[in-house]
Amino acid sequence: MIWNLFKKDKEDEDPTIELGQKIQSALQKSEQDKREAEKMVKTIETWAADAIINNYAEFFPNAHLSFYRDKYKQTAFADYEKIKAEHGQKLPEDVFEKCENIVKGYLNQIELQKAQVLLFEKLYNEHKKTKQKFDAMLARNKRNAEMEKHQERLQEMNNNTTGLGDVYKDEYTLDEINNEFAHQETYFDELHKLKQQYGNDANFENAIAYKDEIEKITNKI
Repeated sequence: MIWNLFKKDKEDEDPTIELGQKIQSALQKSEQDKREAEKMVKTIETWAADAIINNYAEFFPNAHLSFYRDKYKQTAFADYEKIKAEHGQKLPEDVFEKCENIVKGYLNQIELQKAQVLLFEKLYNEHKKTKQKFDAMLARNKRNAEMEKHQERLQEMNNNTTGLGDVYKDEYTLDEINNEFAHQETYFDELHKLKQQYGNDANFENAIAYKDEIEKITNKI
């Protein structure tokens, strides 16, 4: 008996409400993912600056003191090419090469995160457009329902109001919006597959391939 009650609730679930919840959830997720990618860009830039200061500390006055070290880190990443040109030849070759590879690797990761920022921003805008269509559909449905009430009332009063309920016609149907949103969800599926393929790979060079695949998805939207 209890199972039947739950089954009935599931069967009676309003598809309009369910779609609205999915769209809102996707909107929030794409916004959150964009913020996280932007935050990761800042984090990686900090890591790169740390690596630069670690290897070039001797060329920065008082770099062994945390106050000065933090000050130098604020511009070290942006000024890396200048720092390298001025002091790179003074470092042991193996130290220079190791620092260079680390910074290049971080640069690849930064470009990857920036590509994700663009993707999530585009997805957010697409979900926002879909939500606007959905909200417009709900508003029209509400107006239609109100007009139907007036129509029924007038019909009871024997007035001829044939077709009054058709004054407002939905520009977008539930099926159209559902199909549009389902298409948008395929981009998240593609991104999920890419994360499974590249996300746990420690090879910095693979970040370039990962970024290229993300840009392909972005260009399709």
